[in-house]
Amino acid sequence: YTQKTEHKFKAKHRNTSQTMAGLSEEDVQNQIQQMIKFIRQEAEEKAEEIRVKAEEDFNILKQEEVEAERRRIRHDFERKEKQVDIEKKIAYSNAINQNRLKVLKAREDSVQAILEKARAQIGESSSGKEYKKLLAKLIVQGSLALEEDVITVRCRKCDEKTVQSVIENSIKEVEKKSGKTIQISINDSSFLPEGGDGPNACSGGVELSALNGAIKCDNTLDTRLQLAYDALLPEVRIMMFGRSAARKHLN
Repeated sequence: YTQKTEHKFKAKHRNTSQTMAGLSEEDVQNQIQQMIKFIRQEAEEKAEEIRVKAEEDFNILKQEEVEAERRRIRHDFERKEKQVDIEKKIAYSNAINQNRLKVLKAREDSVQAILEKARAQIGESSSGKEYKKLLAKLIVQGSLALEEDVITVRCRKCDEKTVQSVIENSIKEVEKKSGKTIQISINDSSFLPEGGDGPNACSGGVELSALNGAIKCDNTLDTRLQLAYDALLPEVRIMMFGRSAARKHLN
């Protein structure tokens, strides 16, 4: 019991001791019972006070733990929600990029199909009188570009006779335009590959060289087609797919 209770008990004990001498045995027992009852009541009150205080402390601690757990759960939920949002954005961005790549590939395939179709057409036209005139023009153009006196011409094996038949007139045309004497001959030991398929294939035309191959002028139909394709590609894309609002330049 508390110090206050102890003081009460001592005061009551003194009063009881002072009066106990003149009491009967029954009165003494009654006095003792009253003291016991008093002590028990004080103890019960103190125990109740301790129980109430302990329960209050427990409730406060429990509430703090509940609030801490709520904050932890809320924080964990917000973190996971942000993670899910980020993953959704990444997935959406990846889907857009994949679709964009598919569109670009489809466009590129369409443009390449046009190039291959053009290559097939020039392969079909690499014969006849018009092709003979074209070979002469290609030889003259290449010779003027090289600006050398001795020039070697490579052609396909199937074009050798046709090229031989236009060399004389081509020399005259070059000498007339350049004002100097030149010599043009066919390289009969190394011919251009024939056919219109494959990376080394040739659909026609000629390749001119000088100074033992140190300088060259590729005037094959495939190279001319590729040059035209590269130059016209922006316009071809606009014609096929329209102008892109995101592009500030054509190439």
